[in-house]
Amino acid sequence: MSETNTMCPKGEFEGFKILIGKFWSHTLSTTESEWVDKKYLLERFTKEKECLKEVLEYYSIEIVIKEDYKECIQELQTSNYYAHWIIFGNGGGKLPNGGNANLVGQYIDALKIFWVNGGSLIFWNDNTPFVYEYNLFLESAEFPGEISKTKVRFDGNHDGKKIMKPGNISIRLSGESEFWKFNNKRLFNDGKYPMFSLGHNLVKIDQGTTVCFLEKLDSIALFIHYIFQIS
Repeated sequence: MSETNTMCPKGEFEGFKILIGKFWSHTLSTTESEWVDKKYLLERFTKEKECLKEVLEYYSIEIVIKEDYKECIQELQTSNYYAHWIIFGNGGGKLPNGGNANLVGQYIDALKIFWVNGGSLIFWNDNTPFVYEYNLFLESAEFPGEISKTKVRFDGNHDGKKIMKPGNISIRLSGESEFWKFNNKRLFNDGKYPMFSLGHNLVKIDQGTTVCFLEKLDSIALFIHYIFQIS
């Protein structure tokens, strides 16, 4: 990484700390890829590609990784973190470190408390069933405003493997159906929470593989729609 190919200057977030909850691993399935392992968030799987720790260290962000609901709850109660990233499990009743999977309800409660008090939650969705904790959170969370509950749920398995292009997602025109679109406006302002977009000036985003999607598009209430598929 260098200042010519990154979005923020080196060391920009010194003092920031992220808690990562990782609830899936190749150790839970004989068919899962070897690189789906905690250690490959901390070290390279191949020499050519940087690991997550390297990328975040460039910005001076410290990370702590836990693979257990109980340990995540304890860490969230310390107030040491500005953000919590969740790599979802499948709801199969097992955790990578052999912890108590029955504490998922208490974990969801801890997420809501952290979020209500200003903590940032980043959800790493995959394909179904790896949306488990996210859907539990959406089911029980209460949002500020007139519409306090959401019907948004994620499901399905799209192969992905497409490149998303910037564009105006409020206009769904024919003739551009080979692309997925993402909104690259500089400023998002719904009248309540204006914020600058990290997608501004991006020319493309690799969609990745095995992607979940909304069960029902008309359930998007409470959320600003940043991306859609028009193909």
